Amino acid sequence: MTLTKTERRVMDLILAGQQHKEIADSIGRSVRTAKFHAGNLYVKHGVTSREELIRLKQSGGSKLEWDKLLDQEKRAAVLSVLNTRAEIGRQMGVSESKVGTLLTHVYRILGVRHEKGLAAYLGRHGLLSAGADPVELRLVKRMA
Repeated sequence: MTLTKTERRVMDLILAGQQHKEIADSIGRSVRTAKFHAGNLYVKHGVTSREELIRLKQSGGSKLEWDKLLDQEKRAAVLSVLNTRAEIGRQMGVSESKVGTLLTHVYRILGVRHEKGLAAYLGRHGLLSAGADPVELRLVKRMA
């Protein structure tokens, strides 16, 4: 996503905790213009409030990346942390090859390269315990 120079400045000021009046003074524009730029940031990041934007930026992710995935891809992504591709295929009723295709698309959209990166992404977005190691999770699952 591309932000304008003003949007980047407004983003920095929002993250610094400034309110619309302070942002307007900092960028030399009206409060209405500051609110306009903040609104553009919310739309571009797929959030509806300043608080959501701050949480999203602090987590280091983009809500829009996960939202681009199909439900089947999201399910495969979450299942991949605890299961092999064959196990995922059985649970989802698809072939192991199809699981591979789904996960390849998930990795590309989320910008991760491997299972551990996916687990970290899921953790940052509250979909998995933060810092969970997929290999350790599998060992715990198999020992249970």
